[in-house]
Amino acid sequence: MRNTGRFNVAQGAVATAQGISAALSTAFAGIVVVKAGYSAAFLALGAVAAMGFIVFGLAFPARAPAPRQSRQQPHDPIAAE
Repeated sequence: MRNTGRFNVAQGAVATAQGISAALSTAFAGIVVVKAGYSAAFLALGAVAAMGFIVFGLAFPARAPAPRQSRQQPHDPIAAE
């Protein structure tokens, strides 16, 4: 979002996704607990988190930023006089 002017929109989208996920995860876990027990709910939520991690890793591969070239000339105190 750097230099796009849309940081607040991105922050709102992330907060909305987190809120929806929090609401759905408790409902999903409750259904799984009733049908299969607590261990199954824990494993199911862990599997959903693992899938999200994998999708994130594939969608946003890690890249080192390119080194920035300095546009300023080195400071020469003798030339500045």
